[in-house]
Amino acid sequence: MTRLARVARRAWPLLAGSAVAGNSARAQCPDGSPPPCRTAPARRVDPPLDSRTWIVLPFENVARSNDLEWLRDASANLLYLDLSRWTDIRVVDDERVSDLLRVVRSGGERPLALSTGLTVARRAGARQLIMGDVIRAGSRIAVIAKVFDVRNGQRVRSVREEATSADSMFAVFSKLARGVLDVAPPEGANVGALGTASVDAYKEYLTGVTALNAFDLPQANRRFDRALQLDSAFALAHYKFALSLLWGSARDPRGREHAEAALRLSGKLPARERTLIRAFAFFPRGEYGAMCDALAPLVRADSSDVDAMAGLADCMYHDDVVIQVGSDTSARRFRSSRHESMRLFRKVLQLDPTYHLAYQHLVDAYMATLRFGRPSTESPSSAVATAYLAIVGRDADTVVTAPTRLRAGTPQFDSARYDLSTLRSRRRNLQAADAMAAEWLAAAPNEPRAHRAMARTSLALGSLATAREHLAKSRGNLSQSDSVTVPLDWLDVSLRLFRVPDVARLADSMAASAPTSSNREVLAFASVLRGRFGVADSQVAATSGARLGPVLSRYQHFAVRAVLGLPADSAVLLEMQLPGPPEMAASRAQPTLMFALRHPRALWPRLDSLPADLCLRPAAALARGDTSALRRAARALDSASRATFAGLSGDRCGFVVAADAYLALRDSVNARRVVVWALDTALATAPITFPVEPGYPFGLLFPRIMLLRADLEAAMGSPEGARLWYRRVLDLWAPADAELQPLLDRVRRSYAAVGGS
Repeated sequence: MTRLARVARRAWPLLAGSAVAGNSARAQCPDGSPPPCRTAPARRVDPPLDSRTWIVLPFENVARSNDLEWLRDASANLLYLDLSRWTDIRVVDDERVSDLLRVVRSGGERPLALSTGLTVARRAGARQLIMGDVIRAGSRIAVIAKVFDVRNGQRVRSVREEATSADSMFAVFSKLARGVLDVAPPEGANVGALGTASVDAYKEYLTGVTALNAFDLPQANRRFDRALQLDSAFALAHYKFALSLLWGSARDPRGREHAEAALRLSGKLPARERTLIRAFAFFPRGEYGAMCDALAPLVRADSSDVDAMAGLADCMYHDDVVIQVGSDTSARRFRSSRHESMRLFRKVLQLDPTYHLAYQHLVDAYMATLRFGRPSTESPSSAVATAYLAIVGRDADTVVTAPTRLRAGTPQFDSARYDLSTLRSRRRNLQAADAMAAEWLAAAPNEPRAHRAMARTSLALGSLATAREHLAKSRGNLSQSDSVTVPLDWLDVSLRLFRVPDVARLADSMAASAPTSSNREVLAFASVLRGRFGVADSQVAATSGARLGPVLSRYQHFAVRAVLGLPADSAVLLEMQLPGPPEMAASRAQPTLMFALRHPRALWPRLDSLPADLCLRPAAALARGDTSALRRAARALDSASRATFAGLSGDRCGFVVAADAYLALRDSVNARRVVVWALDTALATAPITFPVEPGYPFGLLFPRIMLLRADLEAAMGSPEGARLWYRRVLDLWAPADAELQPLLDRVRRSYAAVGGS
């Protein structure tokens, strides 16, 4: 029942009575004020106090000594870890304490009042409260812990321990733990084993955790690395370092190395920390189900455990296993619910608004168009790891992913993906992603990651000026993956705005980058965009030449040129030699069949096996010489393209093939209409990295459609428009390879013919 419905239900007896009492009763609210009436806020109910639950608040640096200031927050963590050794009590973890303090404490209250401590304890359901002081007395440091009974606020006992230096603080807190409990340590508890004996390593670790939660991954990595330089056996630092590295790049091999080191060294840590580390060790192996199984008991035991809940949400987000539903062998679902993962991430943010890592997957989930799945019998590295495919949809406010056996690029897949309800879901999901990015930005206005998220959602929605604004504010703190995606976003927005000088500068800078396993496709794309095929050919050969085989690899060489709009005569013969049965060969030849309609050809592969593919209908009609079918195909593509962009979804062939089909029919008027609409409207929401075919990003179509616009403007008697677009093509392809020069010579002549100079 909604809150509004509950209020209406409670108000019904009053409304019935007011009809009898007359107009005077209806003219005022229960509190005597005039309408509209204020709704009384729901009264917060604290959980019952648990005699076994303890909570530790940060100790006060009484003398305000700068060299002891780090102990204010560290004290809660140190004492929490030592108290957690006892299995017959429960200790609220220090991160949850920080969350509660943010809610309860007014302003920068210092020192913490006992009343504040008692309020925090009651909200956590803890009956035992520990507060304390750190005092410098000459060369000695005194630490005083005070234990309070939360029921009546009375002090139960005080424990004092002293140290001669900060290096002996760990031993001090170990003794304090025994003193506040007033018991001997449990047998075999290894009390006092924090995981490091280095205060400097511990300080670096604490600073790294703060940076990680704020999504400052480079800073977090530096701090954790420094902590491990100081103490290579520090299990918690290995654990958080692995987490930070894998947030930066899921393929970073160092992430797995540190996760395994943390597992190996975690034996002396408290049970909760050991469980977190053991669970996370499954992540770099891709064993997300095992990770979820390990974390679920922690979340069931404590629904306020932020680390455990965030880990559970994360493994559910990544889990790609598809399982059978009941006894129906044809019914399938994902083992982990994407909706439940998002709900948990939202709960994490409610518990800890500073845990900004959670925002990233919420934005990603709303922006996703597809979810891939694999059978539970296959390993994460299996070649059939994408045996299932789900188009991300929406049911009311729920993100829905239903796995199917559809293959990307098939007619059935395209029909489902471009269905009107799917397109509406896509728009709503992008709007939700934009709202989530705005929420992130409001929580962290100076965080580069938040601005990057806002830029991404703005790009997807076609708000290009907003995207540029936030990209400009997202500089700094680049992780390994950011170093590829951020320049690509800049190239994306510049290309969509047709800012050719910016495109040229960015593409040249990207193409000059050193090739790595994660950026080869980007380097190839940036090179081809500038008309430099040599670099792109070498990158493609390095990444996929051996895998594709000689015929398919050579075909790809010509297919890239066909997508760009160049003649691909040699590819026609290669189409006949592509491996596999006729229908598979025709499917592999789609790039040249879709994007070379305007180039005459005498030979066609067998297309009768793919008649329903919308993108191939013009080619099939041309192969049969069926003009009526060609016109129907052009109109169908024209209509489908408009529906696709209205839903803010990627267009696999759409307006480009429609324009070419109209030109094959000598219908320049409709061809120009399609091209003008595409350049002036549709391309604002077209992601340049969307694959029109595997290996052929959408951005390659930009030079082609720009040149087509220039030719059509010239043919239709618009010299000013023709000059604008010819000039843009010439500027973009200024450094082009020799094989493009004949085309550029023709462009220069056309440019001069419309008054260009």
